[in-house]
Amino acid sequence: MFKSFKFSLLISFSLFLVPILAFLNKINLPQISLLEVYLISASQFIFFLTVLLLSLLTHYFFLKKKIEFKIFFLSNSTICFLLLFFQNIKSLLFFEKQNFIFDEIFTLIIFVILYFSILYSFKKNFTLILRFLIFFIFLQFSYFLYNLVNIKFGNELENNQEVREGDLLHYDIVFKKDKKNSSNIFFIILDGMMTLKSAEKLNIIKDKKKIIDTFKKNKITYQEDFFSNYDQTYLSLATLLLGSYPIKENSNKYRTRKNFFPLFILNQKKDNNFFKILRKTNKDFYWLGNSMVSCQNNIYINCISNNKKLKFSSIVNLFYFDSIYIYLLNKVLINIDSYESINFFINPKPKLSDNNIYLVHILNPHPPYYLNKNCEIQKNLMEKVTNDKIKVEYYGYAYNCLLDMANSFIKQISKNNNNDLIFIMGDHGWSFDEETMKKSNLNVKENRFKTFFSYKIPKKCEEIKKPSSIVNVMRFALICSGDAQTNYLKDSQYISFPEGHRDYGKVFLKN
Repeated sequence: MFKSFKFSLLISFSLFLVPILAFLNKINLPQISLLEVYLISASQFIFFLTVLLLSLLTHYFFLKKKIEFKIFFLSNSTICFLLLFFQNIKSLLFFEKQNFIFDEIFTLIIFVILYFSILYSFKKNFTLILRFLIFFIFLQFSYFLYNLVNIKFGNELENNQEVREGDLLHYDIVFKKDKKNSSNIFFIILDGMMTLKSAEKLNIIKDKKKIIDTFKKNKITYQEDFFSNYDQTYLSLATLLLGSYPIKENSNKYRTRKNFFPLFILNQKKDNNFFKILRKTNKDFYWLGNSMVSCQNNIYINCISNNKKLKFSSIVNLFYFDSIYIYLLNKVLINIDSYESINFFINPKPKLSDNNIYLVHILNPHPPYYLNKNCEIQKNLMEKVTNDKIKVEYYGYAYNCLLDMANSFIKQISKNNNNDLIFIMGDHGWSFDEETMKKSNLNVKENRFKTFFSYKIPKKCEEIKKPSSIVNVMRFALICSGDAQTNYLKDSQYISFPEGHRDYGKVFLKN
C-alpha cells in the first residue's frame, strides 16, 4: 500500500487539507460561514493543482531519471505545507526591522536548505516518513472531529484559560441576544491629533474656546486633560480595542508587531480578548482603514464596502496570513482604498444597523497630508512639503478640516440613533521639530502623549466617570451601553521605541 502512487497522492492531497482542518478549530468553527469554508477550500484545491502541475512539468523535463515522481511530489507538498508557517519561523529567528528584507531572505534560505533535506530524506526513508505523515494527518483529522462533536453537543465555546486581573474579561460582560435598539459604538481615530491647547500654542487654531463652544452646541464634550498610554499607533489602538495594556514594563520583549494593531485582529487563527469581547457582547465589528492598513474581511471583521471581490479576496488572503504566499497575495488580491475612512467620516451611510462597533482610522492630521485649505482631498500635497514651516501649515489644514468634519459627522449619526456612543480621538499626540516646539513652549516627547479626545454619549451615561486615557475608553463604552460592569485601570504612560533601536520590543513607564 505504501508503495502505491495513488496512496502517496492521497497523502499529498491531505497535506493541503490539514491547514483547513486546523483553521476550523473550536473558536473559528461557530463563527465561520459556509461561504468562507468554500472559498478557503477552493483556494487550497487550486493551490494543490498548481503544485501538482508544476511538479509534473519539472519532473518530466529535469528529474525523470533521478527521482520517482511520488517522492518528488510528496516532498513538494510537504515544503508547501511548511511554508504556511514562514512568518512564524521568521519571527522566532529575528527581531522585526522596518524596511529590511534580510530576515525574509535568510528565512527563505533556511527553507531552501530544508527542502533539499526533505528530498534527500524522502528518497532514503520514504516508507518511514510516509508513516509519520499518516500519523500526523490522522491526529489532525481526529482533533477536528473532536472539536466538531464538542460544538455539536453544545459545549462551551470559551475555554477556561485563566484571565489576568487587568483584562477587561476579568469582569462581567453581558451577552445580548437581541441586537435591536442597542447602541452603536463609534471610535473615530484621528492619527496624531494633538490637543486643542497644543494646537492653539502652535497657532494651528485661533480660538480654542470658540471650538469647544461649537462642540457644546452639537452636544459634543471635549476633554482637555486626556492622554494616550503609548506613543505609537500599533500599541495605542491595541489598548483601545482590548481595554487593557497589551504590554507593560515587566512584559517579555516582543520581536514583532503581530500581537498588536492591526495584525492581532487580522489574524483570525489566533484568539484574543477583543474577539472574546465581540462574542460576549454579540457585537459586529466594522473597520474603515486607510492607505497604510486597509480593511480586510475575516470572521470578526466586516468592511463597509459592498465590493464582493474585495470581501472574497480578503477571506482567502487572511487564510494565508502567516505564510510566504502572503507577499504575492497582497499584491494580487488586495486593493487598498486609501481614503475609505475619511470618505465615511465626511459622508456616513444614512442607516446603520444596531449593536456594532465601528473603528474609523483616519491617517490624518499627521503626514501623509492630503487635505488642502478647502478641505478637499488632494493627492499630491506631500510633494509641496519642503520645510518645517510648511509641515505645520499642512498639519493645520488637516486639523481644522477634521474639527469641522467631526461636528458634521456627529450630527448625521445622531439622526439615526441618538443613543449611539461616538468617540472622536487621537491615537497619540504629535510633535514637530525641536525648534518649532520650543518656540511654542511645548515638549517634543510630552506632546506625543497629549492627544485629542471628544465624545457624544446618551444622557443616561452622563453620571458615569469619564476615562482619562485610551485604556479605559472601551470600558466606559461597554458600561454606558449596558454591556459590562467593570472597573477602570490605572492610567499609565509607556515610552516605546522604533524598529532598529536597541530597546525595540520593550516599553518603559513614563515618569
